[in-house]
Amino acid sequence: PGAPLGSRAPAAAAMVVFGVSEYTQYDSGSSKGSRKFSLGDSGTCIRNFVLEDCIGGMLELFAVIFRLRGSVIPKATVFALPSTALAVGCHYVNRSHAVVPEHYAENTTLWSTFTFILGVLIVFRTNQGYSRYWEGATLLMQVRGEWLNAASSLFAFCTPEPSLRTDVVKFQHQLVRLMSMLYCSALQQVALVSDSRMEIISSSGLDDSSIQFLMQSQERCDVLLQWIRRLIVLNMRTNVIPVPPPILTRVFQELSRGIVNAKDVQKIAEFPFPFPYTQLIFVMLVFQSLLTPVVAALSSNDPLWASVVTFISVFSLWSMNFIAAELEQPFGEDFNDLPIPDMMREMNERLRAMLQDKVQSPPDFQFNVDTVDCNFSNCQACGYISAKKWVEGFQKSKSRGLDWTSGSNAARALYNRHRTPSDLNMYLSPSGNSILSGQVQAQSEHRSAFSGSQAPSSDALMAMTSGSLTPPLAGRTAPRGFE
Repeated sequence: PGAPLGSRAPAAAAMVVFGVSEYTQYDSGSSKGSRKFSLGDSGTCIRNFVLEDCIGGMLELFAVIFRLRGSVIPKATVFALPSTALAVGCHYVNRSHAVVPEHYAENTTLWSTFTFILGVLIVFRTNQGYSRYWEGATLLMQVRGEWLNAASSLFAFCTPEPSLRTDVVKFQHQLVRLMSMLYCSALQQVALVSDSRMEIISSSGLDDSSIQFLMQSQERCDVLLQWIRRLIVLNMRTNVIPVPPPILTRVFQELSRGIVNAKDVQKIAEFPFPFPYTQLIFVMLVFQSLLTPVVAALSSNDPLWASVVTFISVFSLWSMNFIAAELEQPFGEDFNDLPIPDMMREMNERLRAMLQDKVQSPPDFQFNVDTVDCNFSNCQACGYISAKKWVEGFQKSKSRGLDWTSGSNAARALYNRHRTPSDLNMYLSPSGNSILSGQVQAQSEHRSAFSGSQAPSSDALMAMTSGSLTPPLAGRTAPRGFE
């Protein structure tokens, strides 16, 4: 107030910088009122571009560069720094005492050939490690998909007869418990994960003698698979599963494909990368870490340049080798390994969801041949809210929680674009009713969470995931662990 900017251009620039959509300017020494400036749609786009894409992108870049969790940079630096110091020392010794003649110092063909061969070996190991990583992830997802599909088919095949309702419920509960134990056993065969982090659906109700026999068995997957097959056959005879055998054969095929994929995963866990390759790469890396400083010191007139060349060369090769080692065995508890406990938890959640009556019963449909249509409808308008998981970066379940410094473009976008109370109108339900009591407060807490350093309350998180804050984030990503 009292300091007119003089034109709309500097006013718009100031509004973009400070992140406001409109402001009121009071004329100095006058009582005629005020003038209101607004950015409009184009100005808002500029502001969002500056705040979200430029500043947010830079912050995200620095967060990725300087993050230590799951990084191989510290380990590679441990080997690169001594080589760098050795390069500086060799440079001063050679310049002071002329230990090596210049015509020898200029011949670096042998070192170049050696480094090229080492690079080829490391690239080969990295490619193999990358293939093993994604093959393991793909096979574990296929195992879960096959067995979930088999369980879903068995639930659909169950008889609707009221007289057999108790037998059907017993069969379904027994099936989900055995399926959960089967998938857990398949993961335990390959994963080096503590049993305290693995979860199964409670085995209560199963007889103790069978559980004790299972615990003593060395091939639990085979035992559990046989129990499930036998359970299906017995319930087919009692008409709990009244479907023709040719149709039921599909279930046995899915169970078989799942166990074949589970056995296929074991080759990755039990057969490591060939030892001769690993040994040769490590020996050559050690020689390269010792030869590079000498060659750089002899071929360079500047000690700084010799140290830079040495650090980059040694650091790069050791980093690639450590990356390959991280990818070769993806079934542990390291930060870059596959989220085995999460995969087990998701399997249990899907099995438990099948037990709900609403899942087993298709929705009623009021059909009128004269009035029914097949027109398209906007998902937000008809209340079909997206249920996508928000996954970004390499955040694991072991850290849980939200990462407010990296991968939160969607959160910043929501804060920047929907910060005014009038924007709450877009969160009305499809029927026109206002949002539930308490969600306005959750919206306010949500804004304050992204504008400050505090984390949002549980009510704010519930509002985000329940659908009231979902429409602005359609098609975007946010950190893992948002559940």
